[in-house]
Amino acid sequence: MTPLLQIFFTVAYVRLAPFVGAFADALRKRYVMFVSNALKAAGCVMTIAYGVVWLGAVGYSPTKYGILTELLPPQKLIAANA
Repeated sequence: MTPLLQIFFTVAYVRLAPFVGAFADALRKRYVMFVSNALKAAGCVMTIAYGVVWLGAVGYSPTKYGILTELLPPQKLIAANA
């Protein structure tokens, strides 16, 4: 995965360099730094949010199968799982 990640970042740097350079030259550097750091912070928040979603999925998966035993009589469990 590391070589693929390096290729992705290299291609992104090369492809976006003209646009980011023009963006950085057109605006105040303080604003460009703010926008860049806000994008990085948003990426961190999304990563943490993905972890929270994972925790929810961990709790949901066993529960969705266990709830059938609480809702149905034993005779209907095979049909409900199918």
